[in-house]
Amino acid sequence: MSYWRGRGTDRLLQASLHRMQKKKTGGILLLQPKEMALVTASISSISCSRTAIAAAVKMGATGITTSPTTLFSYPFPVSMNSYSSSAKVLNPDDASSRTEFLNFVKNQCKAEKLKLQDALGWFDRMVLMKPLPPAVVFNHLLGALTKIKLHSTVVDFYMRMTSAGVAPDLFTLNILLNCYCRLKRVDLGFSILGDILKRGIKPNVVTYGTIIDGLCKSGKVDAALEMLKAMEKARCKPSNVAYTAIIDGLCKEGLMNEAIDLLSEMVEKGCGPNIVTYTAIINGLCKEGLMKEAIDLLSEMVEKGCGPNIVTYTTIINGLCKEGLMKEAIDLLSKWWRRGVDLT
Repeated sequence: MSYWRGRGTDRLLQASLHRMQKKKTGGILLLQPKEMALVTASISSISCSRTAIAAAVKMGATGITTSPTTLFSYPFPVSMNSYSSSAKVLNPDDASSRTEFLNFVKNQCKAEKLKLQDALGWFDRMVLMKPLPPAVVFNHLLGALTKIKLHSTVVDFYMRMTSAGVAPDLFTLNILLNCYCRLKRVDLGFSILGDILKRGIKPNVVTYGTIIDGLCKSGKVDAALEMLKAMEKARCKPSNVAYTAIIDGLCKEGLMNEAIDLLSEMVEKGCGPNIVTYTAIINGLCKEGLMKEAIDLLSEMVEKGCGPNIVTYTTIINGLCKEGLMKEAIDLLSKWWRRGVDLT
C-alpha cells in the first residue's frame, strides 16, 4: 500500500482542505509549511488517494501561498499523470537523451502547445537533473506559462527552481516581475528590482517598463512618473510601453494636460507614439467632453501615418453620442465611409 494511501495522511489532508475552505481570503491562502509539503507531495504522487485528488481539485479553486512572497495556484484539477506520452519517450534521466528532452520542452513552449499538466511533469524532472539545466531552459517554460496567464504557477516554479540551485538571469527576473504586477502585487515587484540590483545585474527597458505599467494599473501614476525619471537617470531610454502606460494612467485620472505634455515629450525624445498611445488620449478627451480636441488628435494621428483602428473610431463616435451630438456623429461616420474606412 502506498504511503500516501495511509489514513493518517488522509486525515491531515482533510484538515488542510478544511482550512482551505475556512481561511481563503482574496484568492490567496496561507498554509503551514508542513501542510503545503503534504498537499503538494500528495498531488505529485502517482498512486495517491482520493483525498489527494480532492486536494488537487480544491487547489484548482484556491490560490495558495506558503509565505507573503510565495504564491501557489493551479486553476484546474491537475492530472495525476502529468507527463505526456512524448515526454515519457524522452527520458531526461538518461544522459544520452538529456539534450533531446530539453530541446523538446523548448520547442513545445515556442509552439504555444503548453498544457499545465505537461509543464508540471517537465519541471519536476528538470529540477532533479544533475547538473541542473541553465536558466534559459526554465525561461522558456516560465514564459510559456505567463502567456497562458498562469502567473501564480510561474511564481511557484521560480521559487522551486532557485531553491534547487538554478541561478536566474535578467530574463527570468523580468518574467517574475511581470507576474507579480499581473497579480496586482507591484510591491513584490519592487523586491525583485532590488534583487536584480543586488545580483549586480543592470535593469533593462523591460524591467522598468514592467514596473511602470504595474504602478499605473494600480493607480499609482505619481510613482510611475518617478520611476520614469529613475529610468532616464540610469541612462535607460524609456520605451513606448513605459510612456503609453503613464499616459493612459494620467488620462484615466482626468489629467489631460499632463497626458498631452507627456505625449509631446515622448515625440521630442524620439519615441514615437503608436495607436495605443493615441487611442488612450482620445479616450480621455472624449470622457472629458473635449470632442473637438479628440477629433483634431485623430487627424494628427492620421497625418503622422498612424492609422486608427476600430477602437479609435468607436471611441470618437461614442463620445459624440454621449455629448448629444448625434448629427456630428452621423456626419463623421458618413465621411469615414466615403473615404473607405473599414468600420467592421
